[in-house]
Amino acid sequence: MTKYNPYLSIWFNTPKTIDSILTGKSRFTLYLPIILTLCSLWFSILNDAITLGLPLTIGMMIIAFALGYLILTHLLPRLIILTGKIWNGKSGIPELKIIIGLAQIPMLLILTEQIIFLLFGEILPHLAANIVLQWLVWIFYLRIMIIGVAKVQGFNYTIALVNLIISFSPIFIIDLIILLNKG
Repeated sequence: MTKYNPYLSIWFNTPKTIDSILTGKSRFTLYLPIILTLCSLWFSILNDAITLGLPLTIGMMIIAFALGYLILTHLLPRLIILTGKIWNGKSGIPELKIIIGLAQIPMLLILTEQIIFLLFGEILPHLAANIVLQWLVWIFYLRIMIIGVAKVQGFNYTIALVNLIISFSPIFIIDLIILLNKG
């Protein structure tokens, strides 16, 4: 089996990249993309909370980082395993952590965009570029998650998608409640 660089090959050779990492042929540190994705969350919070004052903003960023880390590395894998038991899924937490870490790689594009805008200001019309980028990132994120969950749980892609929808439902509901309480 060929050795793959997951940061490059995950985009268009997802199944083989996942196989290579799960069999130990390629090295992958899942924490780097997760931490960088959470840094992207920091930028979002910073934009919203800067008016609250520095101590409160820093406190919110630390809490968001801790919660995001716990959700991505502990809660989400357990939710996927729990819902996967409906269809006799076979994976464990370490394999799902790897898949979740791989799925964060496309999110690094949003962090890159945020850093570019921070350093150079708006080079392109921000709204149009941001919408297109977010759609592309979410398409690749969902693609990696579906293929990864299908591989580690032993499902076809349809069951993996249903498993993910059910697994993410509590997070979507909490997010919706927060969004409705904001407005």
